[in-house]
Amino acid sequence: MKKSLSIWSAVICLACLFPSTVSSQAPDTAWTRHYHRGSWEAVYSIQQTSDNGFIMVGPSHFLDDNYVEAFLVKTDQNGDSLWTKVIGNNQNFYPNCVKEDPNGGYVIVGEKQNSPGYRNAFLVKTDENGDSLWGFFYQGTRGAVGNYVTCTFDSGYVYTGYNNMSGSGDNIFIYKLEANGDTGWFKIYNRGGDEIAECINQTTDGGFIIGGRTDYHTAGRNDFYLLKTDSLGDTLWTRTYGRSQNDYCYSVQQTSDGGYILFGTSDTIIVAGYTYSLAIKTDTSGQVEWQQIFDRSTGGDFGQSVQQTSDGGYIFGGNSLNPGQSQDFCFIRTDADGNIQWIKTVGGSATDRAYSVLQTTDGGYVLAGETAYLLPLGGDFWVVKLNSFPNSIEKKNLITDEFRLRQNYPNPFNPTTTIDFYLPKTSEVILKIFNILGEEVANLLSASLLSGHYSYQWDARNYPSGIYYYQIQAGDFREVKKMILLR
Repeated sequence: MKKSLSIWSAVICLACLFPSTVSSQAPDTAWTRHYHRGSWEAVYSIQQTSDNGFIMVGPSHFLDDNYVEAFLVKTDQNGDSLWTKVIGNNQNFYPNCVKEDPNGGYVIVGEKQNSPGYRNAFLVKTDENGDSLWGFFYQGTRGAVGNYVTCTFDSGYVYTGYNNMSGSGDNIFIYKLEANGDTGWFKIYNRGGDEIAECINQTTDGGFIIGGRTDYHTAGRNDFYLLKTDSLGDTLWTRTYGRSQNDYCYSVQQTSDGGYILFGTSDTIIVAGYTYSLAIKTDTSGQVEWQQIFDRSTGGDFGQSVQQTSDGGYIFGGNSLNPGQSQDFCFIRTDADGNIQWIKTVGGSATDRAYSVLQTTDGGYVLAGETAYLLPLGGDFWVVKLNSFPNSIEKKNLITDEFRLRQNYPNPFNPTTTIDFYLPKTSEVILKIFNILGEEVANLLSASLLSGHYSYQWDARNYPSGIYYYQIQAGDFREVKKMILLR
């Protein structure tokens, strides 16, 4: 990587300022869902399915049991459970990834622990109802772990992770399987040291891109690792991206311009134990185009998952330390150049950890992971759905000499209404919605705006009928008006 320490320091300083430069208010939460079976569950992977519902998988454990099983949950588009399945048969199955198979059913990968220190990387194929059809297991020399699976263009599957070979540390492997589970080809990538694959995706040229981490040539310090192969798994090139501390890449995706976006967690060089999220965008050959640090200045930001959005930007997901020193889910939305558009954290007083993010077909966003309600012994699958990106506020070319808040229109309305306001000078503007009890139900806008006439459209489709109040605060100016949502 060609960034010098001085450049990195500048990036860090700029990143610390981002709360004041976020350009848009984050969308409202559409819904949250808990899925509970045992004493501890966590969603490690979620995907939207062809029926606009969701499939998710993670480990499940009962306090009285000595094993962990794979918990598979299928929901509708509103997150309501349609069915659940358990895979493991009272054995230790730790699932890490699930994908819907375009030809029907689902594929799941993870690790099966037969005894301490003895692990198999597994791939299980299920039908549309989550019932197992067949399984494939790979042990390696001294055990193996499956971290990610992708359905390939030829109706087969590739899955990756790492194995441990005596005397050479952890090594990346790729298994290519046919649609019926027969072996297509198998590759091990062994440069020395420890190298672990966290993610694999097929690229538009039929090859594969693998993201993970490596300590090759770094004396035990981890770097982001990007490995590009052809369609048979033969290496075309490798790239590493790192600094003076540990950098862990957990997610990679090919972008619409043929390049790649990587996302993960990085240890800061400034304060021991201080972590932040790190995104790196490359061109088609893996050369860095831009890199962005996401640091909410709380000392604990963990990047886990990234997806390119329909407009060419990105949605990043992970968790972030809140002022109460517990973790919250954290969404970060950027444009195509990595400039932050909005950030939203969701969580309670307990620790909430997120592992998998996606943009949904309705333009909203989903982040999945775990919420711990009985620390340190318990937790639930937890999924948070946000509405689509709110309509951007519209500025009109009109000079005004006074602060003013107009009556919304239409009023009554169903389900959208427009709120106009006027600013005679640059102001810090906060626009909020309250219910009839005076409880805040939405924070529509919090930004610094230039003087002028503005219109904001509020979409209230997820709110009940009734009387609401909208309030604007701009410097010392404050005004409240009433509106009616009538279904």
